Amino acid sequence: MKLGEILKDLLDLHDMTQKQLAEALDLSPSALGNYIQGTREPDYGTLIRIADYFHVTTDFLLNHSAKAHSADKALVHKEEQLLHIFRSLTEEQQEFYLEQGQIFLRQNRKKESSPLSPVRGDSREVSWLDPFSSIRYSSIKVFAEVYSISMTPPRVSRPSSF
Repeated sequence: MKLGEILKDLLDLHDMTQKQLAEALDLSPSALGNYIQGTREPDYGTLIRIADYFHVTTDFLLNHSAKAHSADKALVHKEEQLLHIFRSLTEEQQEFYLEQGQIFLRQNRKKESSPLSPVRGDSREVSWLDPFSSIRYSSIKVFAEVYSISMTPPRVSRPSSF
C-alpha cells in the first residue's frame, strides 16, 4: 500500500476532506492532492506532521516494517490500522471492541473443535455458525448505548378475538 492510499484511508476513517486536512496541516490543497495521487512525496517534516495529526507512526504512513518481509507487510499494516482505530474510540467503545474480538476468537475455537459437517439433530449442530450465540448481555447493552438503540422491547398489540 502506498502513502496516497493510506492517506485516503485515513481521510475516510476520520470523515475528512483533503481540503480540511490541508488546512489543519497548513499545506496547500494541491500539495496534499499530489501526495495522495502519488505524484509527489512529502518532506520529512510534513510526513511527521501528518503522522502526528492522525496519531500514527511515520512507518505506518510509509507502510514500512523493518522486521516484515513483503508477505507480512500487509498484516503489519492491518495491525497498525487496528491499533489506530482502537485508540480513536472512547473507553466504552474500546471495551465493546475488545468484547467483539473475544467473541470472534471463541467462535474460531468452536469452528476448530467442531466437525466439518455436523449431523442434523446433533446437540452440537452448527452452533458455531451463529455469530450471536455467545454475545453476552453486557456487549449487547454497550452496543445499544453506543448506537442509541432502546433495549426495551416494542409493545405488540394483540389482535382482538373473533
